[in-house]
Amino acid sequence: MDPIELDAAASAQLLGERSRVTILIALSRGVALPAGELARAAGIGAASASAHLGRLTRSGVVEVIPQGRHRYYRLTSSPVPALLEALAVLGPAAQAGERSRVPRELRLARWCYGHLGGRLAVALAEALEARGLVTALDGPCRVTRAGAMWLREVGVVDGDEAVPAVQVCAVDWSERRPHLAGALGRGLARRMVDARHLLPVRGSRGLRLTDRGRTFLRERLGVALDEPGISEGLRG
Repeated sequence: MDPIELDAAASAQLLGERSRVTILIALSRGVALPAGELARAAGIGAASASAHLGRLTRSGVVEVIPQGRHRYYRLTSSPVPALLEALAVLGPAAQAGERSRVPRELRLARWCYGHLGGRLAVALAEALEARGLVTALDGPCRVTRAGAMWLREVGVVDGDEAVPAVQVCAVDWSERRPHLAGALGRGLARRMVDARHLLPVRGSRGLRLTDRGRTFLRERLGVALDEPGISEGLRG
């Protein structure tokens, strides 16, 4: 049997249990969480959570961080969040076009393992491309010279710091269009949160756009709130 068949089948089995998927989604914010909180998120008991976390840890998808008497769990540097979103795009509801199943707070903006997902992430990527700050999203995308200057102006890149590499997520779970991941995606997300353009939604991966964030988008990228396709989410 081709090794890829064995690896793909093993990965499918790992993700073929709803509680484990819920745990992985909870960790997709890029945070470390205790077993008790993950059990509550998945709606399961402590023993079941321990068994699922044990399997995820043995697979190398999750790692344990001991802190005194406590143990915290976090994702390893793996493409799990992007994989989960890609699988969601293939789901029957997504294929039927039922976007209403996506919670409103996750449609606007959400954490996806350190970078942004959702309508805002798509709007950012398209605005950067339209202004010539990154090259085409459907090719080997990179930051242009003008883009490097812009990143320094808005504080994503500091001084002589290297320009972050670009990675494009081909399909966003809720919007079905490309958005930015990789070092650039993480840098943009971190800057917008640090500047309070985005605020976390308690108990969720969702992020709320502030008035300051709306001003930033309008003045720095020409993203108007009444643009077709993004206005509903940006008002959120």
